[in-house]
Amino acid sequence: MMNCTHVFALPGENHIIDEVVAGRGTYSGETLDQIQIRYPGAVCIHWDDWLLAARSRQQTPITWALTTRDRYTNRLEVLPPAMWQDGAFLVGEPMDHDIATGQPRFEAYWRRHDHYFVASRPLTHAELRQELAATSAEMALIAAAAEAVETIDANELEAYADAQHRKGV
Repeated sequence: MMNCTHVFALPGENHIIDEVVAGRGTYSGETLDQIQIRYPGAVCIHWDDWLLAARSRQQTPITWALTTRDRYTNRLEVLPPAMWQDGAFLVGEPMDHDIATGQPRFEAYWRRHDHYFVASRPLTHAELRQELAATSAEMALIAAAAEAVETIDANELEAYADAQHRKGV
């Protein structure tokens, strides 16, 4: 990056449009008014303010949601994993990079007890390792709850089938 203090950017986006020196984009040579023709809503913002806002958008809490086996398998097979550990993997190509550290961030998936999970946001290698350690107990509870629901459904179905059999249906 050049010696600039401001950038052109769209609020809420995690990339800049151009660096600003003397009121003009260093790559485009355009003023903010000209940039806004191509990027309606673009603003000129201090670089540090843009970094803080973008970083806060990236660092949302990590949660894990159930996904399908097909989705897990598809994402596992699309590219060689960037990381694989304990049934968890990072999809082989980064989605973006951590603004504070520059580390690549990847889609993350985890298989645990025949249940499949996807992370709520891209993770770095270090974040996935931390999640595996910290979330192991939580994931076991989620998997156990899912298995309990499946068991209840199976038991209810069996009881219903027995009742129907006794009725001669």
